[in-house]
Amino acid sequence: MENKFTKTKDGIFALHGDLSFANVAAVARGGYDLINKIPSIKFDFAEVNILDNAILALLPALMRYAKKKRKDIRFVKLSKQALDMARVSDLAALLPR
Repeated sequence: MENKFTKTKDGIFALHGDLSFANVAAVARGGYDLINKIPSIKFDFAEVNILDNAILALLPALMRYAKKKRKDIRFVKLSKQALDMARVSDLAALLPR
């Protein structure tokens, strides 16, 4: 399944599709493009099928890019699986919500 961000009626960008190390770089580039265009952005991960721990690379990459561009970023509807992985890797406390 192809990954894509779609804008919801609430102005949140929802990611759809599988997320793995095979496509995390492309997904990050899509996120960077949106960060460049929008001053304050929310990413919704409710519809993401996490295949491995690539989300642990994606979230900090998006956070660093947003910080570099001086943009506000938030993540919503992260799955229990993603939050558990973040907790185990000591990343959970750093996630903007």
